[in-house]
Amino acid sequence: MRSKLILVFLGFALLVSLIPACGSIPPDDELSLPLLWTYDLNSTCLEGPAAGDIDSDGMLEVVFSTHLGNGNLYALNGENGSLLWKFYTGGPAIDSSVRLHDIDNDSQLEVIFTALSPYVEGAGLLFALRGEDGSVLWNYTMAAVSLGGAAIEDMDGDNRPEVIIGTVQNATGGYVHIINAEDGSLSSSVGPFQGDICSNPAVLDVNCDGFLDIVIATQEGDNSVCAINGPSLSILWRYQGESSFRGGCAYADLDNDAIQELVIGSTDGHIHAINAEDGSSLWTYAGNSSYYATCIADLGRVFGSEIVAIGEREVLVLNGDGEPSWSYSHGATSISYPLTTPSISDLDGNGIADICFPDSQGVIEVRDGDSGIILHFNASDSNPLGTMGVYHSPIIADFDGDDFLDIFIVAGKGDSSNPIENYGQAYVFKGSGGSGGGWLMDRHDGRNSACFNGYSHLVRITGHVEDGENHSSIAGARISTVGGKVSATTDLDGDFSLNLYPGFTTLVVEADGYEPRLLSVTILDAEGQSFVFRLSLQTTESATIVFPTIDPAISVVLAIVVTGIVIVMVAVRRLPHG
Repeated sequence: MRSKLILVFLGFALLVSLIPACGSIPPDDELSLPLLWTYDLNSTCLEGPAAGDIDSDGMLEVVFSTHLGNGNLYALNGENGSLLWKFYTGGPAIDSSVRLHDIDNDSQLEVIFTALSPYVEGAGLLFALRGEDGSVLWNYTMAAVSLGGAAIEDMDGDNRPEVIIGTVQNATGGYVHIINAEDGSLSSSVGPFQGDICSNPAVLDVNCDGFLDIVIATQEGDNSVCAINGPSLSILWRYQGESSFRGGCAYADLDNDAIQELVIGSTDGHIHAINAEDGSSLWTYAGNSSYYATCIADLGRVFGSEIVAIGEREVLVLNGDGEPSWSYSHGATSISYPLTTPSISDLDGNGIADICFPDSQGVIEVRDGDSGIILHFNASDSNPLGTMGVYHSPIIADFDGDDFLDIFIVAGKGDSSNPIENYGQAYVFKGSGGSGGGWLMDRHDGRNSACFNGYSHLVRITGHVEDGENHSSIAGARISTVGGKVSATTDLDGDFSLNLYPGFTTLVVEADGYEPRLLSVTILDAEGQSFVFRLSLQTTESATIVFPTIDPAISVVLAIVVTGIVIVMVAVRRLPHG
């Protein structure tokens, strides 16, 4: 007979909200943030900066590029804006957002970005620089330019990260390049895709098989979202759109099914929510704007995640089920709002996430989760040279070490036709109330989740299934989420692993040929402390076990129903940040 063990994991930290309901903040309650420092530039920044301690001095630095006739990369000390180093690529422009990551396991952050090649027309260069001094660790030449930022993650399980980046179309189409981060050699490539890959690839386990996969979106071609299997690099599924996907996918578990959903905007005025496991549509929202970038956060209005979309004419917030929560119309007739992602953080210290977004007219605004204005700043007002556009995701971090979140932006003008007339300025606004997690890079993290809660909420479950009578391992046992989707199958040693997300998650473990006698459950928490429960159960009996883990963010309630005999040992730990 088939035995079945049902485990219900409950993310307790997500069930109890201590945050009060969020109300609108009227314009006369705006939070005035003084300038911490400024830095003069001779061009603007079109791609996302990043913040991190690249020189190991205990303080954050900010790294960003200038564009159009001035392909420089700047590293500034976050506390005072002084120059740590500057790197010139030799080419006219840097076309991707910056990533900071320890790619060679030396406990030091490296700087990863792409630029136009000064040697081959139309080609791109992927650079890795040493964070402490800006010297070149390696570079990799691509046949076509990359306009999106990289994802950085260990894709093949060798404990060394890979750099994943997409390119625009050349003679054959766009490609995804997977680069060995320790030396810049090509691990593999996937393509061609019929369209430009201009957005950041997203990295996540789309099919719950325990392996990370890659999701890309195309524009000016077949206009599709594609999931690439991490181990085999085959196409898992393709979601077809009607118009270009210019921004990348944000992802989170929107419907509490323990599987991620992907959210992306399209230029025909739609927001698409896609089931990550098979590429089917969860819902589609039809709006009145071309939507470019999306991100996900709990803004305090409803229980669960909400989607923030920046469009040509509005800032839009949707509930997790695709229903509009609020929108803010800026009335633009041209693309004055960015193609990049808004940034999310609690900037006023009220415990509720706020939305920070800029535009190409030099305005930066912070709005709370109920659409009220917290901060409004126009860089053009104080600039005698003309309009100061802001084109990148604001960086939100504690730059001066006072435990409050600050805001970094670059405003300016960048024109390739007459670069001598370009200008720019970097700003840090000093925070006075915000705290907690910031927004340290474009798309939030190294996997490009664009989710303020971040993929670090992902919980890795590893387990072992064996016969409770003779303790022999059970190969081929099926571990599935509620509804019967197979997430993992035990190997010859009876072991399995899969990823879970906070919220209501139901796992079903099925094995053939075992009758009910004894159940033994051993659970190891994040610190390695074990909780052992041995139960004698009949077919119709059930038992509920409640235990606290050391990590309160993954407190678990187990409701166990047994119809057969299996032994399951489950270890719970957090995955590290990418």
